[in-house]
Amino acid sequence: MFNATFAALCLITFCRLDVLGFEAVGQRLDPDRAVIECRVVEGDPWGVSSAG
Repeated sequence: MFNATFAALCLITFCRLDVLGFEAVGQRLDPDRAVIECRVVEGDPWGVSSAG
C-alpha cells in the first residue's frame, strides 16, 4: 500500500457516537472489558422520553 496515512484514534468516530447523537465523556479500560461513558448531544427526533 503506497502513501498510507494514520491518524490518532477518536472514540467518537470509531464507535460512530456522533451518528447516534452521543459524545464520549469518559472511558474505563479493564482487562476483560471497555466502558465508554456518553452523554446525549442532540434531542430525540421522535420525542420519546425514557422517563416513561
